Order: sequence, then C-alpha cells, then structure tokens
Amino acid sequence: MAGAQTQNQKERFADCPVDLFFVLDTSESVALRKKPPKFYIDQVIHFTNNFIDELREFRHRCDRTLTWNSGALHYSDEVKLIRGLSDMRTDRKALKDDITRIDFIGKGTYTDCQMLKSPKTPRSHRFAVVITDGHVTGEPCRGIKVASERAREEGIQIFVVAASKNVDENGLREIANSPVSLYRRDFMAVDLSRGKAAIHTETIDSIIKTMKHLAFVECNKVSCLETKGSEGPKGPRGQKGAKGDNGDPGLKGLTGRQGDPGIEGPIGQPGPKVRCSTSTYPSFTIHFSLTKFGKLGRIGAPGCKGDPGDRGTTGDSGDAGPRGEPGQIGPKGDNGRPGFSYPGPRGPSGERGENGGLGPRGSRGDCGQKGDPGKKGILGEGGEPGSTGEPGLRGTRGEAGRAGDPGPEGDPGLTECDVMTYIRETCGCCDCEKRCGPLDIVFVIDSSESVGLTNFTLEKNFVINTINRLGSLAKDPKSETGTRVGVVQYSHSGTFQAIRLDDPKIDSLSAFKNAVKRLEWIAGGTWTPSALKYAYDHLIKDSRRAKANVTVVVITDGRFDPRDDDMLLTSLCSHPGVDVSAIGIGDMFDQIEENESLKSIACQKEGRVMGMKRFVDLVAEEFLNKIETVLCPGTLLLYMCVCVLVPEPAVASCVQRPVDVVFLLDGSERMGLEDHRKAKEFIENVARRLTLASGQSDERNARLALLQYGSTTEQRVEFALTHNLTVISDSLAGVTYMDSSSALGSAIIYAVNNLVIPQRGDRLARRNAELAFVFVTDGVTASEQLDEGVSAMRRAEGVPTVIAVGSDTDEEVLRKVSLGDMSAVFRGADYAALNKPSFFDRFIRWIC
Repeated sequence: MAGAQTQNQKERFADCPVDLFFVLDTSESVALRKKPPKFYIDQVIHFTNNFIDELREFRHRCDRTLTWNSGALHYSDEVKLIRGLSDMRTDRKALKDDITRIDFIGKGTYTDCQMLKSPKTPRSHRFAVVITDGHVTGEPCRGIKVASERAREEGIQIFVVAASKNVDENGLREIANSPVSLYRRDFMAVDLSRGKAAIHTETIDSIIKTMKHLAFVECNKVSCLETKGSEGPKGPRGQKGAKGDNGDPGLKGLTGRQGDPGIEGPIGQPGPKVRCSTSTYPSFTIHFSLTKFGKLGRIGAPGCKGDPGDRGTTGDSGDAGPRGEPGQIGPKGDNGRPGFSYPGPRGPSGERGENGGLGPRGSRGDCGQKGDPGKKGILGEGGEPGSTGEPGLRGTRGEAGRAGDPGPEGDPGLTECDVMTYIRETCGCCDCEKRCGPLDIVFVIDSSESVGLTNFTLEKNFVINTINRLGSLAKDPKSETGTRVGVVQYSHSGTFQAIRLDDPKIDSLSAFKNAVKRLEWIAGGTWTPSALKYAYDHLIKDSRRAKANVTVVVITDGRFDPRDDDMLLTSLCSHPGVDVSAIGIGDMFDQIEENESLKSIACQKEGRVMGMKRFVDLVAEEFLNKIETVLCPGTLLLYMCVCVLVPEPAVASCVQRPVDVVFLLDGSERMGLEDHRKAKEFIENVARRLTLASGQSDERNARLALLQYGSTTEQRVEFALTHNLTVISDSLAGVTYMDSSSALGSAIIYAVNNLVIPQRGDRLARRNAELAFVFVTDGVTASEQLDEGVSAMRRAEGVPTVIAVGSDTDEEVLRKVSLGDMSAVFRGADYAALNKPSFFDRFIRWIC
C-alpha cells in the first residue's frame, strides 16, 4: 500500500518537460543585409542567448514543474547542428557558448528542410522558434507548407521571429503554425526604431508566456483540470472537520439537493507549506469550478490551506441537507390586446436625378449574315451618243511581258513598327563597327540568393535587349572585326559560369540569346571581387583581340561576402583598353560606403557608376538608350541605318531550355467570340511551334497551361501544365467563351494557387524552369486584388509577358502586370495579327 502511495505521489508531482529548438537563418539575405556584414547574425545570436537565459523552471499550482530542454541549428542551403537537445538545468552555458561561436554560411535559403532535426524527449511538449527573413531560394523538401504541416503532425508548434526589418511577410506566415496571430504576430529579434540595435525582449516574454500556457494545458489535463484522480480515503465527518479546510456552509437554497462528496484530503507525507495566492490561470479556475460544483448557492470564501494534519480516521458521509420548500407559482398574466397596423401616407416624389454618364464602349459586334441579292432593276432608257473625241498622242512602245500564271495572294506588308523591330533584332546599329571599331563586351551579372529568380531573368533580358541594339555578332569569333559578347554569372566561390567571347558556337545573335537564356540562377552567396578576377582570367586575358576595345558591365544587388578578398574589386582596372561600368541595384547603394564599392569596380570613373532602385528599371527604354551610348558612343539612330536585312537562322524553339508557360486568357465581354477564337488559335500555334517536353520527368523543353478568367469567382483551368500536344489541342477545341466581366488580379492568384503552387504545397511548375505568365488582355479589368495578384506572381518567381491587342488599352494595368518592363508588352492592331509571322516569330523568340 505504501509503495503504491509513493508512486501516486511521484506522478502527481511529475515534471512538465518542454523541448524548444532554435532554428537560425544564416543565409546571405540575412548576413549581408547591413554593415558590418555580420550585424544581423550577431543580433540573432544575442537574441537567442537572451531567450535561453529566460528559460527557467516554473512551478504550477497543480503541482507540476515545467522544465526546459533546448537545442539549436543554423542553416542556409545546408544545415549545421549547433547542439542537440540539452537540459537547461545543467547545459545552459554550453548551449550559449556553442551558439556564440557560429559563423554565417551565407548562401541560399532552404527553410523547408530544417524543421525536424532533433529527437524528442519522452512525454515532452515540442516547440520551435524559427528566426529568418522569410526569403526562400529553393524548396528541395517539397516546400514550406508541406514542411510546416509535417512538423505539426509531429506535434511541433512553430513560432516565427523576423531576423531583420527587411522580410517577406508571406514567407514568415507560411512557416508559422495556425493561428498566425498567435505564432507570428509582430515578433522580431532586434529593434532598430530608436536608432541603435536593441534586443526585442517583448518577443521573448510573449513567446515564453504562450509556451508555458500551452504546455500546462497539456500537462494538467490529467492531474488537475479535467479528470478525477484515484479515490482517496474518506475525510473526517464534515461537522467535525478543522475549520478552514472547507468553506463555510452555503446559504439555504430555494431548491435543495443532495450534497456533493467532500473534497479529497491530502495524500501521503505532508507537503511543503504553500502561501495562499491568486491563480495565474483564472480560466483554469473558472473551468474547474463550473465543472466540479455546478450551480450551487453562494459559497464562502476559501480559507488558506492549513498545515497538513495526521491521517484521519475514516469518516461517515455527510448528512444530506434538508429539502427546500418549493416556492408558490405566480398567477398567469393577462394576454395583451392585439396590435394593429395600417399603411402610412405616400411620401412626396423625389427630385429627378441627373443623367448618368456614358457607359463603356461596347465591343464590336459580330458580322451579320450576308443579305439576299436585291431585285434586278428596270432597264434604263438609252442615252444620246456623245461627240467624237480627238485622237490622243501615240505612246512609247512598252517592254514585252513574260507570260505566266497569276501568283498567290501576297502577305500584307509589315507595319513601320514591325520594320523597326526587325531592324533592331537583326541589324541593331549598322554603323557600330565603323564608328566604334570591333567590340568585345563582357557582362558580369549577380546570380546570388538575394537577387531572386525573377530579377535574375530581368538581368538576362537586359543583356539580350542591349545586344539587340548593337548589331549582328561576328560570324567568326576569331575575326578581327565585328562584335563579340561574353557573360559571367556569379554567386559564391566556385560557382562561376561563363559564355566565352571566343566560343565557336556563338556565331549569331540567335545562338547568343539561346546561350543566355539557358543560364540558370545559382542562388548562393555574393563573391563579386573574385568574379571580376574570374572574368579577366577566363574571358579577357587570353582571348581579347589586339584591335578591339573591351567593355565590362557589372550588375550587382548588394554587398559582397566579407570572406572574399576586397582587393580584387579593382581586378579590371590595371589593364589598358578595358573599360568597366558598374550598375548597383537597391536602396543600400544610397549609402556612401556602398557607393564607394561601385566606384572601385568602375576604376573610380564617376560616369561609369549607375544606380537604380528596382531590377525592372534595367529593361526600361530610357536606360537601354543610356547603356547603348556607354557601350558604343556616337552611334547613328536606328532609322538612319542603312544595311542589308539578312535574316538570321530560325531561333531554336526552346530546345533543351526548360520553360513553363502559363497563359491567362481574358474571357470578358470586351474580347468578343471571334477574337476569342483567334486567341485560342494563337495558343495552339505556340504549342505546335515550341519543342515540348518528352514527359512529366523531362527537366528540359517547354510545357503549357491555360487559365480562362472572367469575374472574381469565374476562373477555369482549361488544361494544367502539360507536355502533351494532343491534350492541349483537344482542350482548346472544348474551350467555351465565358462572355463575362474581367478580374485579372483574382485570376493571377488563382493561377498561382492551382497551376504553380497548389495549397498542399507541391510545386507543379518545375523548379529549374523559367516560369512565364502570358496575359492575353487589353488591361481593362477590375482593380480589386490586382496588386495582390502581381505580388503572388513575384513570389512564384514568374516572368510576365503581355499580349495587348487594339488601341483601347489600360496602359497603367499593362505596366503593372509586366512589372514595368514595357518591352514585354506585345501589341497588335487586331487578333488576326497574332498569327502573322511578323508578330508570331517575335513572340516565340521572346519566350525562348
């Protein structure tokens, strides 16, 4: 009996263990956000160590003691375990020391693989605190949503803390448990609002308080709150018990009932004296009181718990209280008199309102059926013969013509705009070689984690659009004349990739475009100085031509990794005949010290340093004009060029290059049935022209999807991303015209959530493929959710292309959905123009 009693006592006073794991983001986007380079990493370390200091044992009123086991890891595109779960009663200092010694990894961000890295303590309650900026560069473990769901299934509750002030809030919310208002809120690691760094202790206090509450709810379900423990010995007779153990008898109620059993007395050896206090968890007290006692009369205030006495003898059950006398039933009241109603007098007529404005112009109606031929007219009377005219002069004899059959009807001539575009893409500036001499141009573009796939694609488009303006490339890379182009994309050390100036395969503009578009985002750290040395050693040093000027254009979005050698920033400055231009993109280049880095890259030449806020400004017309002047000063305007238009070889239709194309087709009433049919025909022709993937597992070539949209609730997936031409053709044949209103913002969100990244988290668009959103619209649409839709497209790393037909277009909407890149807006006079070679071939070259 005594052994069982001791076991019951141990269970009653058992610990409430809590496992808490810290997951620290030390990727490039956190480490290089602010100078010095390790600023935010140091703040995350201080925050975590302060958090650990606050993990103290806590005794709950239900005789449970909360204990902490804690561990930590940090990650970038790999994970490094700092320390496994350790008891904070003995290993607190060791864990803090290990965290203090970490250095940042400084590459890409793979958050979805970092959730379940620690074993579980028996009977523990599991929490994780993830400190990150929400930015993600890859999802090798099926994405954040899937990882978070898997963590919840394992019983891990995840709090998310912002590592800096520059965060992707949507990314943070995807990591946090639900409700987000509890697990995300405004948690931050460091507060910079007062001009200096301060650890945000309010976040620490709030998360610990929440964890205590959630842990005790689980721990105390058995011991104190809901279920009854083993039945103890009967206490002494109620009338003779010591005063204070029970409250004073309640007042006699109106309706009596049998009394409840007395409260169980203490078990086993005397416990420690506990000072009387108010419960920390009033909600528990309320729940306990209501479920135990039900509706009683007024209960006297409880006295403080006295010292435990000796074990009493078994007492008799208390006597039932006397039954109360029922009250008299009052008399029934009289029924009220029935009411009545009558219509009021008719009000006076209101003043006549003003006439409404004219509604929007309707779409052009369909052509009517040809009418029946009219009746033949009555033969008119014959006219009088006219006077004889004078004979005319004899003309010169003409040349004899060749006899032949009449030829087929010719294709309509190109418009002035088509001619100008064709000249840009085939000739560029025809006098460039004569004015500037032979040119060697090298682009050094940032492919680091912080750039992002969308911005990296804009960098590639900038390179292509710039070369379009500079003329045909040298047919022979070893030729002493003509233009040669090379590209270096860089991230962290050892990841540099290049298109060489003397590559024999780059013998045309088409070949160069295909090589640029095949470059894939690296998503690692930023080693700019080493990349400049690499550009000279591998592209310029041994392959430059004696008579050619070399121009290098460097594009970067931020600071380089401090582990790189900053002395290499001037790697290109000590070589004659090499001009360097530096383009810095982002707010940080407003700071003097960052601008000095750009000046070092550009060899301290003021006119060679350029800055901009956003990557979309790279492809803006005014900036392309500026960079054309920098690369080839003194060029003639394009319409003054005189050259032979020799078409280049046909552009490879996305051969070997992965691209997932999502068409969003406007099904609104402005489109019209006939134009809707022509748009479908255009999509099918695109599918037949592109080289489609060989299967679902093919990581190359093209796949297509189609979403038709109308109002905010009308979106139809006509076919999901597929490589099957038969599926595409059959689906298009079955597409019916919606004839609805237009809500483009809702359509983009629907496309992202159903065609690219469904709610369950599996990314249907291939991770290594460029994701192209093609909008067939005039831009006239509802404004609701348009900004949210554009943001969703950015998060999905989609690259937009807009097909806008006609002159009645909303230019503001077109600019917004094209992310400001108006070169991505393809215009046509009507929908019949979509399938003409002048438009169609240009679109294929752009997509590929």
